[in-house]
Amino acid sequence: MIGFWDPPRPEVKEALEIAQRAGIKIKVVTGDYRRTAENIMDFLGLHVKEDEILDGSQLETLNENELKVRAARAILFARITPHQKLLIVKALQDLGEVVAMTGDGVNDAPALKKSNIGIVVGTATEVAKETADLILLDNNFKTIVGAIEEGRAVFENIKKTIFFMLSNSFAEVFLIFGSILLGWPMPLTIVQILWIHFLCDGPEDLVLGFEPKEAEVMAEGPKRIKEPILDKIRITLIFLISLLSGMFSLMAFWYFGLYSKEMDLGRTMAMMAIAFTSVLYIFCCRTFRHPFWKYENFWSNKWLFAAVAFSLILQISITYIPFTQRFLGVVPLNLAHWGLLLFFAGVIVLLIEFAKTKIKKSVV
Repeated sequence: MIGFWDPPRPEVKEALEIAQRAGIKIKVVTGDYRRTAENIMDFLGLHVKEDEILDGSQLETLNENELKVRAARAILFARITPHQKLLIVKALQDLGEVVAMTGDGVNDAPALKKSNIGIVVGTATEVAKETADLILLDNNFKTIVGAIEEGRAVFENIKKTIFFMLSNSFAEVFLIFGSILLGWPMPLTIVQILWIHFLCDGPEDLVLGFEPKEAEVMAEGPKRIKEPILDKIRITLIFLISLLSGMFSLMAFWYFGLYSKEMDLGRTMAMMAIAFTSVLYIFCCRTFRHPFWKYENFWSNKWLFAAVAFSLILQISITYIPFTQRFLGVVPLNLAHWGLLLFFAGVIVLLIEFAKTKIKKSVV
């Protein structure tokens, strides 16, 4: 009698634990004898009950609906044929699951092709590689979990960037549309609008994409396939921020421009109300899980701090340089003006931080 032990790679156990915490359902489908598979799973910390095991002979007796029920419940599928692997993948997909399958042999090719994401190792057969979506060149299961983690971080950064960009853009829409409805002169010139978008907000729109992943990104469940990039709370928040920013800019334009009859000062204040506040509340957009001052990666994105410093210096300096004053049609602001702008930016920050307490209760 010969005993043979081919232990799993040490990083697999850790990767499985991370995957389970992330809400990813692990199912083992193998052609091996069930006791062999059970021992391997026990070694990896995946303890299965009797009703969570389904072998090939049992699967053959199930109709389509029964297979869906058993496939949802089962964790270990033993003595499974290539055709049965295909049936299992199809049953899970019919239940609305997104199925990612790993394999390396010719017999895995049909199921790899059918699955939503087919994954093979670098040493897999050519047939398996041709049908797969991803090839793990390092033959490491942990790479799959790492890819999921990076994907979640990218998706969150996309949401942060879009949230920031839309709240800026719609603030200008409210400002200009409001002035048209009231029959006022345009509160911003074309040059001022272009300046805000390309030189003040432009760098900031890009740097949010470089935010590092948060620790909780793998402690939450998977996103739904049809989940929108912006949920109802974020859309509402974009509307409120844009409305408040636009209204404040409109009031600043009316008071300093129309009421005080200093049109250049009114346009300067309206322009700075849009540009200056966005520089400050970008810090709130970096995380929707915590207050921005408790953000774990607060100092990590050096590009963001550089972009904010660049924008602040640029916005303040253009009001004092003669050339930019003439080019943009702006005038110098005193401490009272800057203090008013800072106060309004603080109101926007408080609004976003309050909304985070609501967002945290929803799916982030």
